[in-house]
Amino acid sequence: MTGGRYPWQMAESQHSNGVDPPYLPPRSQRVLARQAMLAFSGRRQRGGSGSDLEHLSRRPRLVPSWADEAIREWRRAGIRFGVAGGLAANNYMPPRNTDDFDVALQLADLSAAGGAAAAAGWQHLGPLALYGGLEGSAWKNGDDELDLIGVPGELGEQTVAQAQDNCITAGLPTVTLPFLVVLKLIAARPADTADLSRMLGKADDAALERTREVVGRFLRDEVAELEQFIAFGRLEYGPADPPA
Repeated sequence: MTGGRYPWQMAESQHSNGVDPPYLPPRSQRVLARQAMLAFSGRRQRGGSGSDLEHLSRRPRLVPSWADEAIREWRRAGIRFGVAGGLAANNYMPPRNTDDFDVALQLADLSAAGGAAAAAGWQHLGPLALYGGLEGSAWKNGDDELDLIGVPGELGEQTVAQAQDNCITAGLPTVTLPFLVVLKLIAARPADTADLSRMLGKADDAALERTREVVGRFLRDEVAELEQFIAFGRLEYGPADPPA
């Protein structure tokens, strides 16, 4: 979906703090770039032609402990959350290096989560520039960085609710594969494009069916791209072509 309102998006944001987020190009531009990348990959990629994924899968999945106090504050305030971003993605694919700690929340909890982070000693850097009605804020504590991502409407409710029974990131609630795919499709960044291919290529058939259902519900115009990501991901994990 490259234009218009998303079905879960509120008619008007109620969470602006009066500070403009950084410039964000129209999402349609990023979606077109993603489609061009998929088309290029379709012409050039061969089975097993990606990185040594078996070797990458043996990398340790590192989880930062420096957000522990913020997490305790959220729990004391009854704020539900799910680990998102690269840390969540590393549960579903060979891990990549990431220094980011992204947390998904219901949009209605974004302000309270920020207040709890401030109480835990985090400094507010400013708003995040996001698509699809998502809002967020960036935080810093020394050299450590934290992004809070507020997800609106039914998408936010389901993203956070499903994460509560999916405590796979150092025991923390973690956004499930189907909803992480939706969030990464919305973001449409190059890094998200790479993650999508590797997450979906590693997923089993049951997980893919759940992902198709969730993407069809929230991003029905991007189902065809989802299938391309699945195909390319499976190709990357597949056996290499025999020598000529």
